[in-house]
Amino acid sequence: SILQPTSCLRIEYDSFFTVRCLCDTGDSCAEKLYSEQVLKSDAVTCYSEMKNNSTCQGNRCFVQRENTNVTSRGCITINDTLSPEQFPNGYLALMRYESIICITSFCNLDWKSALDSVAAPSVTSTN
Repeated sequence: SILQPTSCLRIEYDSFFTVRCLCDTGDSCAEKLYSEQVLKSDAVTCYSEMKNNSTCQGNRCFVQRENTNVTSRGCITINDTLSPEQFPNGYLALMRYESIICITSFCNLDWKSALDSVAAPSVTSTN
């Protein structure tokens, strides 16, 4: 799983955002974690829509594609104090989607720009 136990992340793209939390206990921990999370960051500025140059701010930028067609780009903000290694800089394959997570402002202009911004891409595949 991308989410590690006792962690939350915020994903923003195309003017939408979602916050997801995961716990390893059965005591409604995810709901409690969600209510405690601010998950705002201005560490990097990223492109957040495919058709124009709208932006968002977060800890990391991402660009995602399916079958070589870029489908989304945006920001990821994570509670790094809970799981700092959760979203490393680099390439990620998850089922039929490929993503590049990068950590410099505007690194997610397109697939090539994101790939070029990742100096030594780490490859993680999850099926």
